[in-house]
Amino acid sequence: MDPYSTHIEALVNAVLSTPGDILELGCGDYSTPILSAIAKSRGDKLVVNSSDPEWSSKFIGMAEIKLVDWATWVPFGNWGLVFLDSEQFTSERIKWLPTLAKISKVIVMHDVDAAMMAPDYESIVSGFRSTILYSKHTPWTAVYQC
Repeated sequence: MDPYSTHIEALVNAVLSTPGDILELGCGDYSTPILSAIAKSRGDKLVVNSSDPEWSSKFIGMAEIKLVDWATWVPFGNWGLVFLDSEQFTSERIKWLPTLAKISKVIVMHDVDAAMMAPDYESIVSGFRSTILYSKHTPWTAVYQC
C-alpha cells in the first residue's frame, strides 16, 4: 500500500460519522479530494492550511486554502473534524493535539506510529475520550475523540 494513503480508511470512517466543518492541516492527493467531496455533499466547509504554496495550488477549487507558517500558526475556529497531516515533522505536529481538542469533535492524525515514540505522547493523548488506532498499514493513523 502506498504509505501516503494509509490514513484513508480511518479518515473516511471518522469524517462520515462526524458532522460539521473540516480543517485539514496539510493537503494531499488522497485526503483533500475525498474530504472535499464529502464536505460538498453535506454542505460543510473544508479549510486547508498548508505551508507549501506550490503543492497546495494543486487543490484550488476543492477547499478554502490558507497558506501558513507552522512556526507562528495558531489554531482557530470550531470544527467537526481536524485532519492533522501537516508538512511539519510528526514530533512537531503532536504539540497541537491539546489545543485542537478544544476546537474540534474529532482529530485524525496520520503518521501516529512516529508520534508514539515521543516521550510526551502518552501524557498528551491521555485526556481524549477515546483513541482508535489504525495499524494494519504503515504509517499508522489514530482517531481521537475529543
